[in-house]
Amino acid sequence: MVSEPFFLDLSQTVLVTHQNCLDGSGCAVLFVRAGGRVENVRYCPAGALDRMLAKPGSADLFDGARPLLVTDLGVSRDNADILEKAGHVRLLDHHRTSLGLSERHWCTLDMDRCATEMLADELGLRAVPTLAETATFVGQVGAFDMFRTGSDDFVFGEALAMYHQFVGQEEFVAEYSTKRCLTGLIREKTELLRTLARRRVRNVDKILSTLRIREGEVMTMHSPPVWTSLAIGYVFGDEDISFALHRVLDAHPDVDVAAGISVGAGTVSLRSRDGRPDVSEIARVHGGGGHAAAAGHRLPSGLIEELISEVH
Repeated sequence: MVSEPFFLDLSQTVLVTHQNCLDGSGCAVLFVRAGGRVENVRYCPAGALDRMLAKPGSADLFDGARPLLVTDLGVSRDNADILEKAGHVRLLDHHRTSLGLSERHWCTLDMDRCATEMLADELGLRAVPTLAETATFVGQVGAFDMFRTGSDDFVFGEALAMYHQFVGQEEFVAEYSTKRCLTGLIREKTELLRTLARRRVRNVDKILSTLRIREGEVMTMHSPPVWTSLAIGYVFGDEDISFALHRVLDAHPDVDVAAGISVGAGTVSLRSRDGRPDVSEIARVHGGGGHAAAAGHRLPSGLIEELISEVH
């Protein structure tokens, strides 16, 4: 559902967006460049906005006194009622777990655009000829976040993601929010990116050495239960796991789903080609969510021992 544009004063608006995520950072960059204040940006992990709403000391963010803009995050129906009663709220999301909010007039849900792309269109930033470089930046973030491989935007999006991972979210947002030319910043850091790329190749190669491919029946929906026969390529790793999953799918056409197991974080990251199969449905079975081509969930306790025994 597409709602009315969010025309409230951005300088007084609080932005709550996705923590440690290029899409969340893209939203923060656009927010600040359009007149929002960096001190009014709050970062929240995926699935944690409901806990944030209940956290002591956070009530002033959600009482309707200041406009609230939520991007790349969803909330439960109960907390959606709370936000709706407070008023002055706008939510932009593209995760399938937010589809329950589709009838809310203040929510825009679009499974085909990332939140950065939605916010750019909301603010009219991609329609201004003098802001063509902003549109390029938005396209690069969108290509990477939505896993639109095979394009120049995806290549540059990977470079953005590497730099984002290297400097951290807050420094990335601070730098990109103040630079006059968004797209020139990556070109300025060519040598650094080459170093990061070499390091990433080493990390990805190490992750790929743990690859095991299993074929079997996987539950892809809870209600009613649907079992699908899939070939899943499992790898273990933490840093650069997303890049490794892309490599698994590129190098192994027989693999339907690439799954990255992060033991330290206790998470599973899922990727598929063009959303076939829809990995968000697999993630929902385990209490997670995401997009059709990229999703994740907590690591089930019974799976870790079984997979580790295969790798070691």
